[in-house]
Amino acid sequence: MKQTLLHLSKKALLDGARKVSPLVAYDVNGYAPGWECNLMNGLPLADIKADLEKGAGGELESKLRAAHSSAALVVNAFGPWRTSPLSGESHRLPLRAL
Repeated sequence: MKQTLLHLSKKALLDGARKVSPLVAYDVNGYAPGWECNLMNGLPLADIKADLEKGAGGELESKLRAAHSSAALVVNAFGPWRTSPLSGESHRLPLRAL
């Protein structure tokens, strides 16, 4: 059976999640038991939860539990700056173009 790019991508993300979080019991569909389990340690979970509850996307219901969640990618990438944002010219990333 030929596997689709979507299937292979989800499998790769689940494999990576299991590698970095071996104690999290992801199910066969790639979902962690709780949304908090799918996020990096040390993130301000109460603040993140409050932010997500304001939205209409329902991320806390199930989406954020998925190893392939784009919402989890964003939270993990930018969550460390949620309570201590960078400021000033010296902290800007040296990006010339996107």
